[in-house]
Order: sequence, then C-alpha cells, then structure tokens
Amino acid sequence: MMVDEIYSGSFSAYKAEEELLSSDNSILDTTVDWESLAPVEEEAPALAKPAAVVRVSTDQDIDSNGLADIIMAITKSTHPNRGSAGAWLIQENQTAKWGNLSTLNATSKIMGFGKTSSSKAVDDIYVYDAATNNLGAWVTDENGKVTGWKNVNKFNDNMNVLGLGDFNADGQTDVLLMSDYGDLGVWFTSGAKTGWKRFQSLGKEWHIAAIGDFNGDGRDDVALTHDAGFAGCYITQADGTVKWTNLDNIKSGQKIAGAGDFNGDGVDDILLQQGNYCGAWIVENGNAKGWMGLGSLGNGAVVEQIGDFNGDGVDDLRLRVDKAIGVQLVKGADKLEWHYYGSVGSEWSTSLASL
Repeated sequence: MMVDEIYSGSFSAYKAEEELLSSDNSILDTTVDWESLAPVEEEAPALAKPAAVVRVSTDQDIDSNGLADIIMAITKSTHPNRGSAGAWLIQENQTAKWGNLSTLNATSKIMGFGKTSSSKAVDDIYVYDAATNNLGAWVTDENGKVTGWKNVNKFNDNMNVLGLGDFNADGQTDVLLMSDYGDLGVWFTSGAKTGWKRFQSLGKEWHIAAIGDFNGDGRDDVALTHDAGFAGCYITQADGTVKWTNLDNIKSGQKIAGAGDFNGDGVDDILLQQGNYCGAWIVENGNAKGWMGLGSLGNGAVVEQIGDFNGDGVDDLRLRVDKAIGVQLVKGADKLEWHYYGSVGSEWSTSLASL
C-alpha cells in the first residue's frame, strides 16, 4: 500500500488561544507530609481493568536513522483490510515515508516500541492479544521491515499488561503488569532473574500515569497519581525493588499526559496538559525540581506519542488533529515548531494506547 492511498484530505496550519498553565506551576509543596502519602502495603480489593500505559520515550526508531517513527493500523471492524499495519518512517527533512509492517488479528493491538534483544540497533514492535493475554513482538530489521515474530509470554488471566520499559537496564524490554487485585510488578524478559517480580499492592485510588527513566540510571521507573491530587514515582533499584519519591500536586484541570526528556539532560520529565496547553515537571532523582512551559498544541489536538522526531536529543509531541498527523518539535521553553506529516482516514488508528 502506498502512502498516498491513506491520505484523506489536507490540513491547514492552525493557531489556538493558549489556555495557559501558570508559568510558575507549583513545585513540591513542603507543607504536605509527603511520606505519609506514599503507597503502603495493603490487601487491595479486585479492581477494574487498568488502562494500558505505553512507554513513550524509547528511540521508537525502526529504520535506523535515529528518528522516531509512527505506527498505524486499520482498526475499523467493517473495513476489508482490517488489521493491516504500517509505519510512517520519519526522514531527516521531516517528511514521512510509508513502510508496510504486518497484520493484526481481530483481538490484537500494538502496545508500543521496544527491543527483543539488547544487541539490536532498532526497535521492534510489541503486539498484545487480548483474547489470549499473550504479548509478543514483530521483529524488525534496520530498514523497518518485519522479519519475524518473537513471543514474550502468555500471562495468567488475572494479569493486565500495562506497558513496556527496560526496568533492569540490560537493554531488553520488560513488561509492566498489574493483577486484578492491585499487585503491581514487572515481568523481566532477561537479566540475572527473569519472570515476575512484584513491587507492591495498590488500592483503587492509585493510577499508573507514565513510564520513564526519572533518575537517569538507565532503568525505567513508574509514575503514579492518587485520587487526592498528587503524584510520585516508584524508582526501580538494582535489586528489583522500588523506592518511592515525590513529584508534586496536580492542579484542577491538569492531567499527566506522558513522559519524555524535554530539556535534553537524559532524564525523563513528566508531561502535563491543561486544555490545549502543555508543560512539564522537570525531574531530577525522581522529584519535580522545576517547571518548563511548552506551548499550545492547537484546538482539537491529541498527544498520541512522545519521542525525538528530529534527532536533537529532546523529545517532541506527535499529535493527531482529526485526520491530520504532525509533530510539535520542542525547541525550548514555550517554543514549539509544527511539522505536518499527512492525513489518514478515520479507519486508521495512530495512537499506541488505543490501537
């Protein structure tokens, strides 16, 4: 399938009124007894199925040019090509080149990018089958072509696949899981100890918000929010345990939209969104140490992916606006630069979280 076959109309530049977050968005409130708010062990009741959280700050590069790529699939059940998946391979001149991938079955979705081997230079594409609770990956070559399938694991029916990350810094992707009863942990796919490692049980007032490396040690960590309006991190340790750190209060109308390195220091930051405006908690050692405004995304824009689309070492915001796909390149505080890649029909899903 050629790339122009999936274009559906055009997209004109847009500009929206900014719904500004405060430029001095609050950093940790020292009047709060944060230690008393950290998660504690508890016998949690059965929970509603948690939503998937996709790791959003890996290379996300399947064609070895160092730029994040965009995966998409036809998910409309009545479409004759339902399940067909491909990628826009982002080029250095900020154009998108089409590449075919493979086909999803009726109960599968694309979870995200990762590496099935620490020796791989490019990412593979992880696929989850909800009917069997099985996770595996389309293995790719350095040209963005799918060359095979690697099974990761078929999980028990009471386990929920939340997302992907490298939680032991061995260069191979692991799986974040939560049981129906609130047990949060990781399935290690390689390293000194493989298989299930439980972190802690969480009550239904806790929610997994993002996955990223929040202290720069090479191991991915987990950001959580609490219904009371605050957020913190589980920082993974070398022995497979986790340590709690505080982030900040989440103001009314704000939400955590993901994680990425927005200042180029090698540590993932926490993306916050309020209306059309985005900014980030700048994170150091698992704590929010500063605020960085990013800018207005535009009316109707949805953040679907966070990654480095221009190879400058800073993560950018890949958006969908109706049928239009593009990226807001992060050029500094409150400096976003829009690049339009193309448009797709409504039958195409382009969000890793909802494929």
